[in-house]
Amino acid sequence: MSRECITFEVGGQTFGLDIGVIREIRDWSPVTRVPGMPPYVAGVATLDGAILPVVDLALRLGWEPTLAGEQHAILIVQIGNRTCGMVVGPVGDLVMIEQTSLLAPPPLGGTGALRFIEGIAPLPNRMVQVLDIEALAGGEMMSTLHSA
Repeated sequence: MSRECITFEVGGQTFGLDIGVIREIRDWSPVTRVPGMPPYVAGVATLDGAILPVVDLALRLGWEPTLAGEQHAILIVQIGNRTCGMVVGPVGDLVMIEQTSLLAPPPLGGTGALRFIEGIAPLPNRMVQVLDIEALAGGEMMSTLHSA
C-alpha cells in the first residue's frame, strides 16, 4: 500500500507528512507570541476567524529555533479534533511512499526526536523522515494546544 506525503525541510533535513492530515499550506506570515506557552509554540495566528496555535517544528524536534522568513511555510494540520499550524522550511513535493519501503528509525535510545519519526523512506537521491503526527502531538503538546 502506498501513501502520499508532502515533503518539507526542517533544520536542513527532509521530512514528510501524510497528505491526509494537511488542511492547508500557507506562506509564512508572522505569528503573535502568547505568554506562558512552551518554547516550541511560536505563537498564534487566525484561520477562518479562529485562533490557531502555531508550533515551531524545529523546536518541537529539540533543535535550534527556526528563524522564519519568506522561504518558510506554515502547514495547517488536523490532529484528531484539533487544528494547529507548524512552521517548516521550504515545502517540497508530493511523493508516493510504499508502506513496505518505510524503514524503522535506528534504535538509538533516549527520548529525542526519534519518537516522532514513523519511519525513513529511502528515495532516489534523498531520505525522507516520515513524521508520526500522533506521536508529535502527544502528551503535553495537545494539552498545551488545547489551552491556547
